[in-house]
Amino acid sequence: MSGLAGAGFSRRNVIPLAFHVDYWDYIGWQDRFAKPAWSQRQRDRAGQVGAGFVYTPQLLLSGRDWQAWRGGYAQLRAALTAQPATAAKIELRWQPSAQGVTAVVNVEQGGAGVLHLALYEDGLSSQVAAGENRGVHLRHDAVVRQLAGPFNPGSDGRLQRTVVLALAPGQDVQRSGVAAWLEDGGNGRVVQAVAADCVAGKVQ
Repeated sequence: MSGLAGAGFSRRNVIPLAFHVDYWDYIGWQDRFAKPAWSQRQRDRAGQVGAGFVYTPQLLLSGRDWQAWRGGYAQLRAALTAQPATAAKIELRWQPSAQGVTAVVNVEQGGAGVLHLALYEDGLSSQVAAGENRGVHLRHDAVVRQLAGPFNPGSDGRLQRTVVLALAPGQDVQRSGVAAWLEDGGNGRVVQAVAADCVAGKVQ
């Protein structure tokens, strides 16, 4: 995920989000970015598609398990080319606020979809002290720090929502951003997504 930009993928065509799970913490090293809620989210997604187990690292592409990532960025480029276009439209604006980050989202032609928002942070790292990766220095980007939703558009497929997303302790707003995505309400497939990064405290 940290190599996406270098491989030519900007957040205009790929919006990565990393949900760090906590079910490996028992081996002696705790991931400080992990949350029980993210582990439960993964289990819920597995149950939604009839999978009997969860695993890490797992990559979902447009809401579906995608193991072809092991083939490198060429596989991702091919998969994105094969994705059908969608008429759903999401507009996202956000700015830092006293409470954290205030995001304003407008959805048009959302259909039966549901809206989610995530506050993420880039440029993080961890020094692993135990377990199979003991001694490894890990780089983390697109780490989800806060999640909001789901929000349901009206019968006309439209939705306007203002959401305050609180910064996590120590989170750097200058390395943060907000992602908004619309999922099919029936099967969890992502039909449209946008993201806005913050540079030097200003919306980009």
